[in-house]
Amino acid sequence: MEYIIVPIESKHPEYDKMIDKWQLVEEAEASCYKKHVIPPTYTSSGNKARISVRNDNYIARAIYSNFVYNTLSVLVGTATYKEPTIELPSALEYLKEDCTEDRLSLNQFTRKSLRNVASKGRWVMLTDFPAAMEGKTSEQITKIDPKPRIRYYKAEDFGNWDDTNFDGGKKLSWACLREEVKVRIDGYKWACEYQYRIVELDEYGYYRFMIRDKAGKDLLENWVYPRYNGQLIDYIPLDVIGAEDNNLEVDEPPMFPLAHVSFGHLRNSASYEDNLDAHAQGTLFIASTLNPSQWKDMTAVKPIMMGSREGHYIGEPGSTATLTQLQAGQELANAMLHKEQQLLAMGAFMFVSANANAPVETTQMYMGSKNSPIVNYIKNLQQGLHNQFVNCARFMGVSEEGIDINFPVDFIPKSANPELMGQLLAQSMGGIISKQLIREYDRNVDLIPDGMTDEDIDKQIAEENADPLGGVIIPIDNPNDPKPQDEPVAPPEDVKPKDVAK
Repeated sequence: MEYIIVPIESKHPEYDKMIDKWQLVEEAEASCYKKHVIPPTYTSSGNKARISVRNDNYIARAIYSNFVYNTLSVLVGTATYKEPTIELPSALEYLKEDCTEDRLSLNQFTRKSLRNVASKGRWVMLTDFPAAMEGKTSEQITKIDPKPRIRYYKAEDFGNWDDTNFDGGKKLSWACLREEVKVRIDGYKWACEYQYRIVELDEYGYYRFMIRDKAGKDLLENWVYPRYNGQLIDYIPLDVIGAEDNNLEVDEPPMFPLAHVSFGHLRNSASYEDNLDAHAQGTLFIASTLNPSQWKDMTAVKPIMMGSREGHYIGEPGSTATLTQLQAGQELANAMLHKEQQLLAMGAFMFVSANANAPVETTQMYMGSKNSPIVNYIKNLQQGLHNQFVNCARFMGVSEEGIDINFPVDFIPKSANPELMGQLLAQSMGGIISKQLIREYDRNVDLIPDGMTDEDIDKQIAEENADPLGGVIIPIDNPNDPKPQDEPVAPPEDVKPKDVAK
């Protein structure tokens, strides 16, 4: 029987459908745009070197507006504006500041994860358990810091996978993950190589992994069976975070439409700038009675200049000069404007002037339509992080009941309604509603800061109403109040009273 050796770089069919889209999104976000500028084809005969210079100039004049990067930055910034509520057992508190194999904090990892989910619609997390510590001293173990952390992989690095039916449902049973390894050569030069981590459930349904080199032949690490308190694990501790859900199906990259239109906008820009350079500047044509030889002799002494540009001699009789210039043309500018409108409709964020006259409700609806997709990304990431922390808790032998992760999703700025607030206050003073209902409204519109309780508010009110001088009341005179009758005052002793009888 003849066997066919399948290379380890082989990809899943769903991966092959998406790889071009992922690469386009990555190039758009990283401003790698030059190959997407298409210079015009020159059909006229000409010097190849000159045509090459023309093409280089055409590309250099193109202006690239990175709508993808700006949109991702706004989305991620909006999603992480408010701190999430995270409760972990004391044994897992280290994850807040050191949760990945490259020592990212949880906040940094959250931003990185959301950016990848929002751009490519796919992000992979694998719980990385430390190797067995048998034969090592306590000092060596302390130095190694053997705690479980999270390994993460971009969409392009999760190249192949398989699932199997278990108990009536599908479960990941095998996956091939590509890992980049940087190697320093000769002390100064760096080279990037790949290795491949194979994770699977063995024939008995227990989790194991191995690592092979870039060719898939040499074994860098033989099969390892991680354990929870000495017990084998019956699932692969891997979570695939998607734009739609967290299953193995590949979701469409959310930023692909923006990247595609952005490069179309770029090509319009290149043609627009090239057209301006070629035709928008005035070109001077001169007709003179001088013959070419006389013109040459004359201009050799005193060249004909138009500003900083050179004039052109026609050689026809007469003494005239004509300035030729392109008339205003808006086709390319309109094409770019149309694509910007398309980008806005797709959810892109652009730096535009705000409409100060727009009602609050209109602004809230606009922001809600922009931010609604990222709510799904956050919920998917929240579920994946919870699973990863549960894996860490099981490895550390602590209860997973104390794990709670909650990302706030109320991104839309809230605004109090002055008319409604006046009505609530009037009803409270009239005994129709309680003070508690007013405070609930204040919390809903963010007038009361998060975490401030009613007890805190009452304490502040009591402190503000307290007399700053310890209860001594100082009366304030009112000029309209009637003054009391003055008490009779005895005259000085050296002043004798008048003799009333006399």
